[in-house]
Amino acid sequence: MFGWGIPVLGVGCLAGLLVACGGIVSRTTLLPPTSDHSWTRLLEDLQFAADQAGFGRMLRDARRGRVQAVPDEGGTAFVQSFYEWPADGPPRLAGVVVIRGAKRFVGRTVADALGQAIDPTGGDVPAEVFRARAAQLYDGAAAALRAGDWRAYGEAWSALGRLLGRPPR
Repeated sequence: MFGWGIPVLGVGCLAGLLVACGGIVSRTTLLPPTSDHSWTRLLEDLQFAADQAGFGRMLRDARRGRVQAVPDEGGTAFVQSFYEWPADGPPRLAGVVVIRGAKRFVGRTVADALGQAIDPTGGDVPAEVFRARAAQLYDGAAAALRAGDWRAYGEAWSALGRLLGRPPR
């Protein structure tokens, strides 16, 4: 199952998180807020953490990305990307801030911020874990093919390619 969240704002506060879950039985649910922070306070906390990490307002062409709300087992994690985006060039990801409850995490990427090293080729995982993940993706692609769900098939196929280190064609 895959979930996606949208913060729902009340008058100056976070009223909840609208979560859309996909899969065979998709549904939409409004979760109550997991924090008593105001939305303004949350935005200030995200900016403060970025400023302290060195990729906030002190960058010459600083820009903030959208705040993403990610439901997790402990409530809601709020994620915001910060960019350096010159007028005459492409944007560059400067860093990411993740807020989970009272904790703040910063890093170059979400994985960095959460202290999770990711190797897309699977080289840093034990062989049995790699094989299990490849089998899971293959089985998912086969099930999607049988069901005629071409989107799920394509997603599983692409994920399997990433796991194997194959470039998209």
